Amino acid sequence: MKKKRSPRAEMPFLDHLEELRWRIIWSVLALLTGTVVGFFIVQHYDVLGLLKRPIAELLPAGKLFVTRPTDAFIITLKLAVLVGAILAAPIVAWQAWIFLAPALYEHEKRFVVPTLLAGLVLFTIGALVAYLWVLPAALRILFSFQRSDLEFIITANEYFNFAALFILAFGLVFELPLLMVLLAAFGLVNPSAFARNRPIALVVAAIGSALLTPPDVLSMLMMLAPVMVLYELGIIVGRLLWRGRRAERAAKAAMMIVIFAALGGGELRSQERPRPQLPDTVRADTTRPQPVDTAVARKLGLPTAPSRNFPPIDSVMQALMKEEGFRITRYAADSLTLFAPEKQIELTGSVLVEREGSTLEADTVRFFQADCRLLATGKPTLFDRSTVLQGENMGYNTCEHRGIVAEALTTFHQSGVDWFLRGALAVDSASTRIYARGSRVTSCDLPTPHYHFGAGSVKWVSNTIMVARPAVLYVRDIPVLWLPFIFQDMRQGRRSGLLVPRFGINDIVRPNRGYQRHVNNVGFYLALNDYMDFQTSLDWWAGTMVQVNGGLQYRWLDRFLDGSLSVSRIWEFGSDGSGGRRSLRLGWRHNQSFDMRTRLNANIDYVTSASVLERNAVDPRLATANLRSTANFSKQLDWGSFNLGGTRTQDLSNNVVTMTLPTLSLTPRPINLSETVTWSPGFSISNTQTLNQPGGVLPVPPLEGGSAVESLLVDSRSTQVQLNSPIRIGSWSWPNSFTISDSWSNRRTTVRLADPAAPGDTVTRFYAEDFSTGIDWNTSIGLPILFPATWRLAPSIGIQNSTGGPFLLRNRFTGGEFVAQGKRLSFGATLSPTLFGFFPGFGPLLRIRHAVSPSVSWQYAPSAAVPERYARAVDPTGSRVGAKSPAVHSITVGLSQTFEAKLRPPPGDTMGEQNARKIKLLSIQTTGVTYNFEQAKEPGRTGWATGSVSNTFTSDLLPGFSLSTTHELWEGAVGTDTARFSPFLSRVSMRFGLSGRTIRRLIGLLAGEPEPAPQPEARPEGQIAGAQLPQRTMGGLVSYRTADELTTSPRGRGLEMSISFDDQRVRHPPEPDGPVPLTAAGNRTLGFQIGFSPSRNWVASWSTVYNFTTQEFGEHLLRLERDLHRWRATFSFVKSPNGNFAFNFYISLLDQPDIKFQYDQRTISR
Repeated sequence: MKKKRSPRAEMPFLDHLEELRWRIIWSVLALLTGTVVGFFIVQHYDVLGLLKRPIAELLPAGKLFVTRPTDAFIITLKLAVLVGAILAAPIVAWQAWIFLAPALYEHEKRFVVPTLLAGLVLFTIGALVAYLWVLPAALRILFSFQRSDLEFIITANEYFNFAALFILAFGLVFELPLLMVLLAAFGLVNPSAFARNRPIALVVAAIGSALLTPPDVLSMLMMLAPVMVLYELGIIVGRLLWRGRRAERAAKAAMMIVIFAALGGGELRSQERPRPQLPDTVRADTTRPQPVDTAVARKLGLPTAPSRNFPPIDSVMQALMKEEGFRITRYAADSLTLFAPEKQIELTGSVLVEREGSTLEADTVRFFQADCRLLATGKPTLFDRSTVLQGENMGYNTCEHRGIVAEALTTFHQSGVDWFLRGALAVDSASTRIYARGSRVTSCDLPTPHYHFGAGSVKWVSNTIMVARPAVLYVRDIPVLWLPFIFQDMRQGRRSGLLVPRFGINDIVRPNRGYQRHVNNVGFYLALNDYMDFQTSLDWWAGTMVQVNGGLQYRWLDRFLDGSLSVSRIWEFGSDGSGGRRSLRLGWRHNQSFDMRTRLNANIDYVTSASVLERNAVDPRLATANLRSTANFSKQLDWGSFNLGGTRTQDLSNNVVTMTLPTLSLTPRPINLSETVTWSPGFSISNTQTLNQPGGVLPVPPLEGGSAVESLLVDSRSTQVQLNSPIRIGSWSWPNSFTISDSWSNRRTTVRLADPAAPGDTVTRFYAEDFSTGIDWNTSIGLPILFPATWRLAPSIGIQNSTGGPFLLRNRFTGGEFVAQGKRLSFGATLSPTLFGFFPGFGPLLRIRHAVSPSVSWQYAPSAAVPERYARAVDPTGSRVGAKSPAVHSITVGLSQTFEAKLRPPPGDTMGEQNARKIKLLSIQTTGVTYNFEQAKEPGRTGWATGSVSNTFTSDLLPGFSLSTTHELWEGAVGTDTARFSPFLSRVSMRFGLSGRTIRRLIGLLAGEPEPAPQPEARPEGQIAGAQLPQRTMGGLVSYRTADELTTSPRGRGLEMSISFDDQRVRHPPEPDGPVPLTAAGNRTLGFQIGFSPSRNWVASWSTVYNFTTQEFGEHLLRLERDLHRWRATFSFVKSPNGNFAFNFYISLLDQPDIKFQYDQRTISR
């Protein structure tokens, strides 16, 4: 009998080639036949007009051009081949199928027909999309760039090539989802790989679009957008198929397991030995109730180990215990009774039962095999490695795996705190639910807890929730509060849910009519996914405002990306109960590291009404602060660095906005042109705008008989472009900088000019705007330093402008044209030696060194003529001396002094003198005084050019100490012969801090002891690490925050104090009845912060600022804390510079800050 040939029978290689040759021949014949038919169709039907339709309305005469006699025939032939290829496509596809079908499996063949149909549909859709929408749109956009001096000549050959390639490319691109789905269906590529490689796909798609479309950017972009949409579509469909394929594989695997179990499971199960169980301490969850730790048990007065041990084992017991495949249970008791008919065992008298590392000690243990009960009485105690569980009696059902413990003591871990639960416990069969009745819950680990919650019944669900009702708070044994229930969510990780509202008892039952109720943090938290979460909340203050907060936080660790978006909306209440003003605040924080060299940081803070924000702020820092927004992108390149960023500052007091955008800097690495020549170029651009500046008042027509004025707001802009090109040649330097600056302002100004029509008269001109553009070039020559080890003489030669201002200038006085000034040489030298004086020490000081570093600078520049047009541009009135350029010959003298000392070594230290410790006793820095010799030659002038001198004092004897003084040297205009030398103290600024550690450090310095190691901040007793007081998690940028967030005063057991003093004085104070200029009156303020512990459990802190000039306090932050073991009582008072103040008192549980009693009152000044 003849054997039937398998459809998958193998063919020789030559037969394959023969088969392929015939398939190609049939395909070519089909293509030729289709081309003949297509030529007939093109000749008798307007196929040419059909392709021309997308561009027809854009052609001037509706016609395309040909440049050669053969173009019309070539175009017709191309169209015939295209139509023939479309007609022959089914035959070509059939021939390909006949050739490939024998090599495919049956399940692969099932994909062919749907794939061909889907590919045909997708190709048709892509071609139609390109023909009907994309191609006409692309042509309209390209034609929109036509200029009046250009005229399009569109040839038919170029257009049809463009259109055909465009349509064909879109048809092929629309096959992308089909390709991705096939790869996922055959299990070759996981769709998640496509999702992870989106950036690579984008680059590949851009390259492919550039190759498939005509060579223009627009066509590439119009193809790139659909490609990415199709790419996402392919990912979605591929994931659906992948999940189905995975489910199918899982079903097959489950079927194999079932078959395996049916065939051999019985034999294997009968031979299986008991598997060793992991210890409970390894498998236990931290949030699951567990036995008490032995260290805590010792503190609670519980036994930490069994009171007796098992007797030594004999040889028989040793042999039994060495048997493999058995679980060993050891029993020890004074007596053992076996009740055979009842199937009961009773152990009495100091019973010990040990199994798998756990030991049970009790007075009596009974086991009832008939009903699977085990009962232990006489204060049974279970020792499981390092944990202890004790109760009055224990019962356990070995069949249902349920147990009951009377008067048990157990613990569970939640939010970093160990909670203790006492009461009757019941455990279900799966150990996932525990029930308690008549229980007491506390976090105090003392035998007699300071506090506890008494609950009638408690239900605990593993890793989910704990509910207790009703609950009574006891302090010692005194009930102080009754709660209907306590609910604690014990699930780990982020999860969506309602926020815990913040309000006190006084907000429910108002203590007095003046108390203003408030409720905060009423909202919802939504965990969107592993990378983002969203939160919205509402804050309500009676009679003041309503605030709605929203925020979105995101964090992607493996992409080094994190940030947040926030929005806050305030509705004020009017004084009469009507609606007040509104404010919207937007914030965005974003940090991203693209790689080790590329970073993006942004912090945006914007508010629509700064006055509303400032008026409702109680936080002193917010009431006097600015809203600042920053953004910066930095890139470290192999040849330099690139930075692009900007800043925006909004003053809350006057709503003045200062914006610097952009700031761009490009700093290449120094280029070594040779071994001694180095070029360090740099480029920067900055643009600064200032908006809403006060610009005076403008009288307006009176309304209802009264005069009125309107405040003017002024805007200004300043742009600067700078190119630095310094060159260093050996020890010589040649700095160069080119600067272009442009400024504009709409501030209204008046200028009094000479009247050209009437000499001797003046004319006043009003300008609504001002502008200025300058181009400048600055250079100098830095000569080598002479005598570097002694005198340090540094000469220099510079090329500077003849007068102040840029080299080229254009402003409103030049008619918009540039005017130039000249250049002149300048010569300078700086002498900065250091002289030392040594003195014998005294007391703990071994030697004292006095270092004096005078600084003498000399500068000379000859006089230079200033062109008349430039002088008029700088000073159109001609009244300023600065418009001319006199000679400069000046000398400046400064001084720096330092007193240092070496400490005496300890007795017996022979090497101490060489390695003696050094300290800075006193450092005095004095600014320079300048004398101009050329200025002294002018009539009515003197050579003095410095109006004030400043001195700064610092010392290591008092860390943080600094004293700065400024003296005005002259009474009158400096540099005039009418000025009288009369030093006057105009400014004093002092800062210093004092604490116990500072005093100890000072004593150690004087005694020659080593530097003490830094000590951690003292924490009041009872406060555990990681425990935090209630804090705002989001929003609340305007509303009052708790004093713990506001207080910046030092905290700790020792005294910590810091003082700041600032005094600004004027030489001639204004008359009491006269006008007071803005800067005429002095100002004297004292800032004081102190924190200390008056007793073991009390902590006090106070921060304030007092203004002696106005004789009032600017702000107050007063805080008192009392430690109550596991509780914290806090009293705080806050007064802001805007007049708002708040009083807050609360008692909170450190282990669970949401359990608190709070009185919070805020007063807003209107």
